[in-house]
Amino acid sequence: MTALRVELRKALAGRTFTWAIIAALALVGFMALVPALISTSGDITEYVTESNGLKTLAEPLRSYLYSAAARVGYVVPFVLGSLAVGVEWREHTMGRSIIGAGGPSGLVVAKVVTVGLQSAGIGVLVSLVDGGLVAAVLHGRGLDAGLGDSAVQGILVRTPLVFLVWGIIGVGLALIIRSQAANLAVVFAFFLFIEPTLTNLANESPSFSGIGRFLPGAASLSLAWPPESSGPAQTTGGVTAALSWPAGGAVLLGYAALVVLIGYLVRFRRMDIDA
Repeated sequence: MTALRVELRKALAGRTFTWAIIAALALVGFMALVPALISTSGDITEYVTESNGLKTLAEPLRSYLYSAAARVGYVVPFVLGSLAVGVEWREHTMGRSIIGAGGPSGLVVAKVVTVGLQSAGIGVLVSLVDGGLVAAVLHGRGLDAGLGDSAVQGILVRTPLVFLVWGIIGVGLALIIRSQAANLAVVFAFFLFIEPTLTNLANESPSFSGIGRFLPGAASLSLAWPPESSGPAQTTGGVTAALSWPAGGAVLLGYAALVVLIGYLVRFRRMDIDA
């Protein structure tokens, strides 16, 4: 508990958490507002359904707009988790932190819990911003905001879970890769180039689709926006044969546990650490 209190104090005292909140709100605000404005401008008759005089933006477009925070905002908690460990390596304070935590395991647990709480908190904020902006745009266009729909509610409620797990993944990768630049480069290369290529392959090859849905990005998207939310025609940029949200969450959490365990056993415990 002492280690956790120390990590929470450091997290709240520094400016990193504040800048992470600002960055997340700016990124998600932009990625929610602009697509919502563009998608509902001009003649959108073919994208609107009407029932009992109530006009509603058709699925999967509506869920796509409400999932902006989960689709793009997870990069912020990942970087936050990476910095929480990377700063210790860079400033050569890891040794002192380990001693203060009573051992490496205590420090790792404290880092994971602290970053998890920070990430979930940011996730709640951006989910509210995403939902509020999209709902305001839809209402302004004379459309039902759909906030009472279970699919929309599920996306907004599960977004903080996506943020929480990605924050932990950031901690784990920073334990494995000491260089922050290399850490971020590897991850962004994977998610900008490697995973999209594998995702396209999975969507084009039925034999590979069973594997592609277990990729980190696909699992993350399944957790926030599972296929049952919008039917089989889901167009998310993810794997068509996606997982249910519990399965997606379990897979993503498995990645988080794996990288933290590798970082602890392979790198963290066996290497010389400068005090």
